[in-house]
Amino acid sequence: MTDEKQRMKDVDHTHPYDDRSAGALFARGPVVAADGGRDPNREPNESMKDVDHTPPHDEEGATRVFERGEEYDGDVVEE
Repeated sequence: MTDEKQRMKDVDHTHPYDDRSAGALFARGPVVAADGGRDPNREPNESMKDVDHTPPHDEEGATRVFERGEEYDGDVVEE
């Protein structure tokens, strides 16, 4: 062992089994630079509760949504 410190940029970040770099694990698609502005095509009073949460084609594959706060007015069904 030496006293010479190795810098992170000099460390090999390639996966030992599939030759992908570690950065490929965290790829999430295109980068968005959000400026905090509003979408001009969005209706001014639109919120998540206004969005249709029904699965397409009336499928039953949707998972239940965790409800928070006092705004939930449906009955909770215990399974």
